[in-house]
Amino acid sequence: MNGRLMKNILKNKLIVISGFGRSGTTILGKVLGSMQPSVYCFEPPIMKYLSEFGLTNVPAKILFETHFLQEIQGRGNMNSNDWSYCENYRDPKIIQFNRDRLKRREDAIKLLSEGDYKFILKGTELQHHFELMHGLFPGVRFVHIIRNGFASVNSAISRGWYTDDYCNSDAVENMIPHFKCDIPCFIGGESVLYWPDWNPETRAACAWRNATADGIRYKNKYPDRCIQFKYEDFISQPYNYAHYFREKFDLYSSRLTRKHIDSIGSYESNSIRDYTKTILEPEFSKFIKLNKKLKYNLA
Repeated sequence: MNGRLMKNILKNKLIVISGFGRSGTTILGKVLGSMQPSVYCFEPPIMKYLSEFGLTNVPAKILFETHFLQEIQGRGNMNSNDWSYCENYRDPKIIQFNRDRLKRREDAIKLLSEGDYKFILKGTELQHHFELMHGLFPGVRFVHIIRNGFASVNSAISRGWYTDDYCNSDAVENMIPHFKCDIPCFIGGESVLYWPDWNPETRAACAWRNATADGIRYKNKYPDRCIQFKYEDFISQPYNYAHYFREKFDLYSSRLTRKHIDSIGSYESNSIRDYTKTILEPEFSKFIKLNKKLKYNLA
């Protein structure tokens, strides 16, 4: 297989799903990632470090070799308790069939290069990297999902996110070191100065606002390259969105796609704590402004 093909195998075929954590990216990834013909990649750590590679084809090669190639050959995650479990995205019979017939790396590359496969990747808080990805992955397209800011903060806090221990954990990638509390790399402006002294609720609100605003700016600048919608609409109309994805990306629903859609059920609003007194200024005003712009209720 020649080097030129390897360099361009993801060209015009990569679809990136992103949004703030706890905004529905996982179920969206299950629905879109189980459509065929596609190969799905769940939260590869390399995506958090793209700015360190310059405009080279190294990230594309790493993604292909260490993630997509493994999935198509049936060497993906076999832990059924994990979100990246390969049978969430591909029928086990197909996994076994590919495992038996694709004995060599060259066999898998040939299969992928001859078919109209799409490479679908899901990662949270990648919106600040969207523009950088143009040079790294020519023809890349994006799916940006947005959720109510109060609901997002509520969900993040319920998971124990944005405490000092969480931010300083080695498990959280690409943080700016700080002696008190490390700061996510996508946090901008004066928020960087306040972050270490904020409570978790204010940090979660700030992270939601920055990540969401980055995605919105990209969508406004490149409307043809990015699909953007609300989590609440997706949850309430999953079959309509699945049909849209099929048309937009030239895919078809599998048995697993229908299973994932049926698992969503009707969207129901969960009770949300009142964070109006716990989200501190100057973040609170900015957080409220973006929620109002998106026409979300403020409690």
